[in-house]
Amino acid sequence: MDSSNSELLDLLYLGAYDTVVAQASKVIPDLDSDDDPAVRRLLLIRAYAAKKQWDKVEEEYTRSREQGTDTASVVASAETTLPSPPRTYEAFVLASLLGAEGRWAEALKVVSQAEQNLECAVLKVQIHLRMHRADLADKAIKAMRDWAEDRVPFQLVAAYKDVYQSGDSHQEAFFAFEEIYASNATPSALNGQIVANLCLHRLPEAQALVNEANANNTSDPNILANAVATARLAGSKNSQEQADRYLRQLEQLAPNHPLLQRTKEMSDAFDAVAAKYLPISS
Repeated sequence: MDSSNSELLDLLYLGAYDTVVAQASKVIPDLDSDDDPAVRRLLLIRAYAAKKQWDKVEEEYTRSREQGTDTASVVASAETTLPSPPRTYEAFVLASLLGAEGRWAEALKVVSQAEQNLECAVLKVQIHLRMHRADLADKAIKAMRDWAEDRVPFQLVAAYKDVYQSGDSHQEAFFAFEEIYASNATPSALNGQIVANLCLHRLPEAQALVNEANANNTSDPNILANAVATARLAGSKNSQEQADRYLRQLEQLAPNHPLLQRTKEMSDAFDAVAAKYLPISS
């Protein structure tokens, strides 16, 4: 059975990149208006990018130019100037690029131009959280709940908004991730449960989920990052050694992961302070 673009988008957000590649690579002769071939190819390109298969990304991008589809023009437009009003994919791509550079206010301005588009609405919530405006994130989620609550990207971002907040929200986040995982047993949903358990101070439960990921040979960078945190929190000598092993795996798999960058920043800051107290050699 072939997947529609909306189903492929859900799978992309869940981290099921292999499935997205397999389904999006198929040639569908009679796509309806909701299954734009250019959008389908963009989903394929994004799945290849998530898998770090850059040769495939270049191959699909080149093929789209040769076939005269809109995929290349969407990316090119996002790199220059948006039309007014922008096409939703252009707004999403440009806002994502601005966010990657830490230009959150500009990203928010761009993504706010696209009304009732799922990805733009989800990205808007993420931007509010990065700007430490949980109140605005909550408002944005309420605004999209009526038309998006059945979609996986909405469910994920709503759950992570609950993770960001405190108190009963953490338990709500856990239930949300647990329900998503029951329907879609992917690393992204499993990682959400690990995060929620850590927020709830349920270390044994978080460790059990890390063990489940290990049993399934999961090599998801975010699960590895939270495995490091779980092992560090355990506090024993064996767990610290396990944390170091997870950290080395993460360095090999995703050397630019935020956890590694933050760890290096903290290590450098500690070294700089410690250097002030070193004895002066005579």
